[in-house]
Amino acid sequence: MLVEKNFDIVLMDTHMPEMNGYETARAIRSDFDEPKRSIPIISLSAAAFEHERQEAIDSGMNDVLSKPFQSKDLHQKIQDILKIKA
Repeated sequence: MLVEKNFDIVLMDTHMPEMNGYETARAIRSDFDEPKRSIPIISLSAAAFEHERQEAIDSGMNDVLSKPFQSKDLHQKIQDILKIKA
């Protein structure tokens, strides 16, 4: 999908079939040219452990939002990453 279209941000689950979110983030960071290579990625994850959060960051994701979450928390993360003023 990212090959064909441009997006401002990616919201990605870490547990997906075929390629997990960490592998997908690494692929985006290594396989695409700018500006897609630098697209902000937020991991949506049920993982609550610090080592899983760190794995997401190490894979190239910008931030992690643990499920379940409030919509206001998602909005705030998007605003922070895209530097949008409310």
